[in-house]
Amino acid sequence: MLSIEPFNRDDLTAIKTMWKSLMLYPIIFLFFLLPASFLFGLFGSLDSEVGYWPTTWGLIIVFALLTTWVWVAAYLTYKNDMKEQLKYCGMIAVNSKSKKKGQYYIYTDTRELEKIDLRTKGILDKVETGDNLHIEVSKYSKKIFSLKKNGINII
Repeated sequence: MLSIEPFNRDDLTAIKTMWKSLMLYPIIFLFFLLPASFLFGLFGSLDSEVGYWPTTWGLIIVFALLTTWVWVAAYLTYKNDMKEQLKYCGMIAVNSKSKKKGQYYIYTDTRELEKIDLRTKGILDKVETGDNLHIEVSKYSKKIFSLKKNGINII
């Protein structure tokens, strides 16, 4: 069973650092997706019906909309965490774990945190199916503050 508790000073500091990661989305768009749109426009120029500029502008619009959508979703979770400053704390049991395409998840027995993104393979390797873990995670953005196995923080 998870309880809801207020952030402490360390938790608030960790959430405030999320603002810097939010700035990665526009940077990724400007330095990777925008040049990729011009590059993929060359494929449109190979097809005489489509052409270079319609392909390029179409991709720029699609990439801009996707980047904006992902950024807004992340920003809203950040703002909710900053506004309410609440976290889930308690014991969870690991039902299963998954490692697919560079994403590392554990599935738990709690309704609030059915799937948790561990972000690194090293943390996933320390967790086994059937483990009971003590977790502290932000309510909205699901940023993990503490993940303890047998009293030892594995983050």
